[in-house]
Amino acid sequence: MMGIITESVSDITSILKIGSSGDEVELLQELLGINKDGEFGRQTKSCVQEFQRAMDIESDGIVGDITKGKLKDLEDKKVEWVTPDFCKTNSNSVDIVKKVYLYLR
Repeated sequence: MMGIITESVSDITSILKIGSSGDEVELLQELLGINKDGEFGRQTKSCVQEFQRAMDIESDGIVGDITKGKLKDLEDKKVEWVTPDFCKTNSNSVDIVKKVYLYLR
């Protein structure tokens, strides 16, 4: 479940990908309903890819203009996104949880 969003997708001006960090990544994580640590690591990438698949866009794990547009739609409640369980874990075993999730889906 998403918390209260205090900022907007329009505040994300950078292209976000593995290695990105800071407030924009934290906002992305909040929008996706995942652990907020401000670091764009493997878990954030996996969850971005799952969001992209759900939105029927290229699932490259990079948050560029198209993904930002879909995040804006999410923010504006034009699309729905239910955060998968593997995105909610704060564990180093994200890959295993993700594989089980994708297998059962």
